[in-house]
Amino acid sequence: MANPDLIDAYRDATGAATRGFERTVGYVVEIEGAIARVHLDVVERHLNPYGGAHGGVVLTLLDTVGGVQVYVRARPDRMATINMATQFIDAVPPGPVVAVARIDRLGRSVAHTTSELRAESAGGPLLATAVASYRLFGIGDTPP
Repeated sequence: MANPDLIDAYRDATGAATRGFERTVGYVVEIEGAIARVHLDVVERHLNPYGGAHGGVVLTLLDTVGGVQVYVRARPDRMATINMATQFIDAVPPGPVVAVARIDRLGRSVAHTTSELRAESAGGPLLATAVASYRLFGIGDTPP
């Protein structure tokens, strides 16, 4: 079941700029239990000249889901992406996609994640992956 209170807490923690960017790109953050997902319906405005989603759109989804997953687990006051390596596995066609992430390591000041972007159709093929690190601020002196 979706957790609207946790989504509201995430939006409160990240501020108006994040909500504005979310609206501009058009993605939707979903938190269900301890799992974060980011959904997007890839439409014409997201496409590159070759008909697939622009790489910046893909990076946005992978970075966002990694950050939201870290927020769900650690609840930092602030965080910043400090590194991200992405593999573009296949072109991202128009239509619904979903990004999910897992936390590989959560320390006092840095979290490491692995994220995937898949088509949201049945058997959704893997389209891109990312390994990222996030700098955490304000989570206290002990690891969560």
